[in-house]
Order: sequence, then C-alpha cells, then structure tokens
Amino acid sequence: MSRVLTRSRDDHTGRRLVHASLVLGSGAVLLAGWPWLSLLSPWGYVPPADRPPIESGVTSQVFVYGTLRWRWR
Repeated sequence: MSRVLTRSRDDHTGRRLVHASLVLGSGAVLLAGWPWLSLLSPWGYVPPADRPPIESGVTSQVFVYGTLRWRWR
C-alpha cells in the first residue's frame, strides 16, 4: 500500500515566508548596491591617463542633449 504525503498549511506558509524574505532581501541588496557601484566602488569610471586634470574655478561650455529636446517652461 502506498502512502500519500501531504503538506500542512503551516509548511506552505513557512515556504512563502522564506521566498518572500529572499525576494525582499535581494531587492534591498540591489537597491543599496547600485548607488555604491556607480558612485563609490573602485570598479567605476577611470579617466584616461593622458587626460589633463580638471581645474577648479574655470568655466567650461557643456552641451547636454536632453535639455534641448523639450521646451522648458
């Protein structure tokens, strides 16, 4: 005779809680990791060695494409 294994309601609730905590924890790590990666990590942008340093107090002309696509109000 074969036995049918069934899971209790508590077992499903526990699995859902584990899955929800894994999803939320992964989201929190990604949410906190993105600013660190883009702003503070050593693996971000590295300027070329032959580029002169940027001087402070000097006015520069900068063209920003997105600002010219729509009319400012």
